[in-house]
Amino acid sequence: MLGTGDKSTEFGLVLTNKWELNMSDESNIQALFSKTKYLIVDLLKIQRGETFTSILHTGASLQQQELYKAIHARRVAAENAKTSEVEKNSKIALFDPNDTTIELLKNHIIKNLQILEQHKLVTPTEDYQEVLTSIAKDICNQRKYRLRRKQDLKKMVATVERMNKKKKYYGEAVTYYQEYVKACVKQLIEGQKIE
Repeated sequence: MLGTGDKSTEFGLVLTNKWELNMSDESNIQALFSKTKYLIVDLLKIQRGETFTSILHTGASLQQQELYKAIHARRVAAENAKTSEVEKNSKIALFDPNDTTIELLKNHIIKNLQILEQHKLVTPTEDYQEVLTSIAKDICNQRKYRLRRKQDLKKMVATVERMNKKKKYYGEAVTYYQEYVKACVKQLIEGQKIE
């Protein structure tokens, strides 16, 4: 709180990450839904089929296994390079480094879908169409998300610039007031010596 006389101004700034997952019950389910979509996209990149359920219950070829291992290894290396240990422990990862085979990935997806089914977010009778529709919407909205991130980044850069200008201004004001106080104290001391 900054004050000048009896006038005071209070500043507050709260920064939140729009994309980091909050850890309340409802948020956990939404996070699980997002993670499951991410895992499904990984699976669909590698394996094709008539229906999503058939893909989940069809074995993977040796070529598909090798392709997944290569993708998995690249992702593990990328995650380890960009994420600190604190960040790894503080948020739900969208990628599980333990899913080293397609079968483990499928088991993970099935387990997540069962939990989502209990919360009535997906239904197996419709071949988990809710998740697939959500993935399709995300793909369609990627451009919008990218533009929004660019706009947010521009706003943040502008905010940082304004804050740096204010920091410089307040730093100069503090320096000026310190010099002023020193000059006043010096005059007081000199005034006492004359008397």
